[in-house]
Amino acid sequence: MRDFFFHLQTPGGIEPARLAIRCEGPEIAFMEACRVIPELAAEMLRAGDDPMACQFVIHNSKGEEMFTVPFSELIRPAPARTRH
Repeated sequence: MRDFFFHLQTPGGIEPARLAIRCEGPEIAFMEACRVIPELAAEMLRAGDDPMACQFVIHNSKGEEMFTVPFSELIRPAPARTRH
Protein backbone atom coordinates (compact mmCIF):
# COMPACT_ATOMS: atom_id res chain seq x y z
CA MET A 1 0.00 0.00 0.00
CA ARG A 2 1.21 3.48 -0.84
CA ASP A 3 0.11 6.95 0.22
CA PHE A 4 -1.45 9.36 -2.28
CA PHE A 5 -2.53 12.95 -1.68
CA PHE A 6 -5.62 14.24 -3.47
CA HIS A 7 -5.21 18.02 -3.70
CA LEU A 8 -8.34 19.86 -4.85
CA GLN A 9 -7.67 22.52 -7.47
CA THR A 10 -10.44 25.06 -7.97
CA PRO A 11 -10.56 28.35 -9.89
CA GLY A 12 -9.67 30.00 -6.55
CA GLY A 13 -6.47 27.98 -6.08
CA ILE A 14 -5.36 24.66 -4.70
CA GLU A 15 -6.57 23.17 -1.44
CA PRO A 16 -3.85 20.83 -0.17
CA ALA A 17 -4.90 17.38 1.01
CA ARG A 18 -4.84 17.09 4.79
CA LEU A 19 -4.54 13.31 4.84
CA ALA A 20 -3.10 10.67 2.60
CA ILE A 21 -5.26 8.02 1.01
CA ARG A 22 -3.69 4.55 1.04
CA CYS A 23 -4.00 2.69 -2.23
CA GLU A 24 -2.26 -0.29 -3.78
CA GLY A 25 -0.95 1.82 -6.65
CA PRO A 26 -1.62 4.78 -8.93
CA GLU A 27 -4.34 2.99 -10.89
CA ILE A 28 -6.34 2.42 -7.70
CA ALA A 29 -5.74 6.04 -6.65
CA PHE A 30 -7.14 7.16 -10.00
CA MET A 31 -10.22 4.95 -9.56
CA GLU A 32 -10.73 6.30 -6.04
CA ALA A 33 -10.65 9.87 -7.37
CA CYS A 34 -13.23 8.90 -10.02
CA ARG A 35 -15.43 7.36 -7.33
CA VAL A 36 -15.34 10.47 -5.13
CA ILE A 37 -15.77 13.19 -7.75
CA PRO A 38 -19.54 12.86 -8.39
CA GLU A 39 -20.31 13.07 -4.66
CA LEU A 40 -17.99 16.04 -4.14
CA ALA A 41 -19.38 17.77 -7.24
CA ALA A 42 -22.92 17.40 -5.88
CA GLU A 43 -21.83 19.00 -2.59
CA MET A 44 -20.22 21.85 -4.51
CA LEU A 45 -23.38 22.44 -6.53
CA ARG A 46 -25.50 22.53 -3.36
CA ALA A 47 -23.10 25.17 -2.01
CA GLY A 48 -23.50 27.23 -5.19
CA ASP A 49 -20.06 26.44 -6.58
CA ASP A 50 -19.28 25.22 -10.11
CA PRO A 51 -17.36 21.93 -10.04
CA MET A 52 -16.73 21.85 -13.81
CA ALA A 53 -13.49 23.84 -13.50
CA CYS A 54 -12.14 21.72 -10.63
CA GLN A 55 -9.75 18.79 -10.62
CA PHE A 56 -7.81 16.56 -8.29
CA VAL A 57 -4.04 16.88 -8.52
CA ILE A 58 -2.71 13.62 -7.11
CA HIS A 59 0.78 13.37 -5.63
CA ASN A 60 2.65 10.39 -4.26
CA SER A 61 4.26 10.36 -0.80
CA LYS A 62 7.44 11.93 -2.24
CA GLY A 63 5.46 14.98 -3.37
CA GLU A 64 5.72 14.04 -7.05
CA GLU A 65 2.67 14.79 -9.18
CA MET A 66 1.29 11.54 -10.52
CA PHE A 67 -1.69 12.81 -12.53
CA THR A 68 -4.71 15.11 -12.57
CA VAL A 69 -8.34 14.06 -12.70
CA PRO A 70 -10.61 16.82 -14.07
CA PHE A 71 -14.10 16.79 -12.60
CA SER A 72 -15.48 17.67 -16.05
CA GLU A 73 -14.45 14.25 -17.35
CA LEU A 74 -16.83 12.55 -14.91
CA ILE A 75 -19.73 14.97 -14.54
CA ARG A 76 -20.50 16.12 -18.05
CA PRO A 77 -24.03 17.47 -18.25
CA ALA A 78 -26.45 14.96 -19.71
CA PRO A 79 -28.36 16.11 -22.79
CA ALA A 80 -31.96 17.07 -22.17
CA ARG A 81 -34.49 14.36 -22.88
CA THR A 82 -36.80 14.93 -25.79
CA ARG A 83 -40.41 13.90 -25.79
CA HIS A 84 -41.70 11.67 -28.56
